[in-house]
Amino acid sequence: MPTVIERFLCKVNKKSGRFCPTTSTECWEWLAAKDMAGYGYFGIGKRSWRSNRASYFLFKDDFDVAALVCHICDWPSCVNPEHLFLGTPKDNMQDKVRKGRAKGQPAGSEHSLATLTDELILQIFELNQDGFTNTEIATKVKTDPSTISLILSGKRWAHIETPYRYRVKNNNRFTDEDIRDIFIDYSTIKTYTKVAQKWGTVPSVVYNIIKRNKYSHVQLPSKLTKAVSKGI
Repeated sequence: MPTVIERFLCKVNKKSGRFCPTTSTECWEWLAAKDMAGYGYFGIGKRSWRSNRASYFLFKDDFDVAALVCHICDWPSCVNPEHLFLGTPKDNMQDKVRKGRAKGQPAGSEHSLATLTDELILQIFELNQDGFTNTEIATKVKTDPSTISLILSGKRWAHIETPYRYRVKNNNRFTDEDIRDIFIDYSTIKTYTKVAQKWGTVPSVVYNIIKRNKYSHVQLPSKLTKAVSKGI
């Protein structure tokens, strides 16, 4: 049986292609379930942890359950323990101010740690209009799908003017038949990541489908839902 650390590392890509400007070391990308902000989740015992917090707990010897686990690299999907530090909410805010991420400070490509440009943001909206999924767009502009989602929803880079701002297409929509097939795949494959790869999406989308947080209106055979529930 694999250890907790082995289970954790199976969900990590250490060759993400992104580098922390402070340490000049590569980010470790979390590949399994993530929320819309890009933070991953990992189970330890009966508890679900944020992946960055789990990483600090597993690889550092000064873990404090009462402290926040903050990113030096400012990438929510990164779980490289060398890019993480413990802090209080005040420490976290001071870190934001130092890096120019607080309100009223430079935004977009003027941000010192920006990895995208104004031109790429416009391209992201154009690719969306052309029918590309968030995952496909993320691959083209070398970022993660959760960032694309935040950009298209206006939660990031909202200052960029584009005629497509209010015409964003949902190119990740599945049919009722697709949802049933996703459940069938998960009942045999048993991992969100592999099912997501098969369907050209991200693990968090599959996670929310299986958990019935999305597409809950789709009627499924009771035998199928019972088979899937055994693997959750």
